[in-house]
Amino acid sequence: MSDKIIWHKTERKKNLVVSSDADLSQWPEYEEEQGEHHLGITQEEIEEMDRAFRQLRNDELARTDYMVLPDQNPTQELLDYRQALRDAPSLPNWPLELPRIVKLPE
Repeated sequence: MSDKIIWHKTERKKNLVVSSDADLSQWPEYEEEQGEHHLGITQEEIEEMDRAFRQLRNDELARTDYMVLPDQNPTQELLDYRQALRDAPSLPNWPLELPRIVKLPE
């Protein structure tokens, strides 16, 4: 049995994942997605955004890999930056709402 996402009718950032055969009358303030995401974006577009943003994130992690070697004495700012990059995809509205991560200088 698969799951589906239902969206809050007025607070579009709120969603629930329910069983595909769930009785939606239990959640009258929620509605099913009808082909497009609540922002007018299709699931395929969201998946493409996810792939593109993950690639940018991976490129930036690769770019800064050498900076965290022990002999480089990485700063806490750099360590925090890289952790934020790694954590970004686990945020609730990824990739629709991206975290503000300031790019470090070259």
